[in-house]
Amino acid sequence: MRYSHLHRFMERSTWRRAYEDSNFLIFENPDPMPRAFLTHRLVRDRLTPIDRGESPLALAVSDDETFIAQARREGIADVAVGAASPVDEPVAIIRYDHDHVQITATSNSPGILVLNDSWHPNWSVTVDGAPGYIGRVDEAFRGVVLPAGRHVVEMRYAPRSLPIARGISFAAVLLILALCVFRGKIDARLRRLIGRDASPVLT
Repeated sequence: MRYSHLHRFMERSTWRRAYEDSNFLIFENPDPMPRAFLTHRLVRDRLTPIDRGESPLALAVSDDETFIAQARREGIADVAVGAASPVDEPVAIIRYDHDHVQITATSNSPGILVLNDSWHPNWSVTVDGAPGYIGRVDEAFRGVVLPAGRHVVEMRYAPRSLPIARGISFAAVLLILALCVFRGKIDARLRRLIGRDASPVLT
């Protein structure tokens, strides 16, 4: 299969051929998006910024009403007012594990930290140690509303069933310990019960 339609599309794009052999054809994005960045405009929409013909650095889109309300409370609107250039606002990923991400961000005005990683409800976030809210932005990614200033943002992944599983495991361990500690008493009681219920054997 040659994927001729995809080849024609890529040839018309601004991406350049980085590698080609008889099995592979690799294109390089000349202007890759940063993994994490700040933006100061939020639009209520289901379309991505690229679908709207705008740069993801210029705005974030979301249909998450909780996230939109939080952004509005911080003064983040459909039109950015006095938004700083991303160059002036450093964002650094300090730690990146499959279940724990730590980011530092310095914002000159209230903004949205966008992490170009998949959103999922099992992700939670703290901002400077306080619980926060992760919204779904740009259709599939994670967004966190930040006030102006320097912040440490930590995202952690944990299945919602994890506390239940831990509780069941803890109860099972307690039961095993109880069986070990009281084994003698349990064995004696079982012997009495079995002996009491045993029927005489006729020969």
